[in-house]
Amino acid sequence: MGGAEREHATNPLDIRAGLPDGSDMASHMALRWLHLIAAAVWLGGMVTLAVVVVTLRRQGVDREQLRAVARAFARLSWTAMGLLVATGIAQATLYHLWSHPPLMWKLTAVAATITVALVHQFTANRLGPRAQRALEVLMLAATLVVFAAAVRL
Repeated sequence: MGGAEREHATNPLDIRAGLPDGSDMASHMALRWLHLIAAAVWLGGMVTLAVVVVTLRRQGVDREQLRAVARAFARLSWTAMGLLVATGIAQATLYHLWSHPPLMWKLTAVAATITVALVHQFTANRLGPRAQRALEVLMLAATLVVFAAAVRL
């Protein structure tokens, strides 16, 4: 087996390697594409929302209007997170990655991200601005850890 073939055979995330017999390459590519788009929506939306909220706060926008923006973002971001979880489970199952250590690190970071996001969503109205910002920074940091773990896969 040549070098390229050996790498292809041992890379657990090479989409061409280890496909179940009769699998459609296009459906596997679509699954991966959906996962990446959902990840971009989650992280990109988080960064965009942070910039928008800071800008609107500086402009003196009413707090209720800021909450309306946050609620609209929450619908989009939780949809993206649901899609991430569903496509992630499908990929881990299809490619037999459940015992792959880098996936375990990624799943730990995903669980932390979801936990911090839920705490932020359900306590934002009761927390002061400093505590809210601390949760937002923690959520962004946890999301970046997920991305770092994904790159290690």
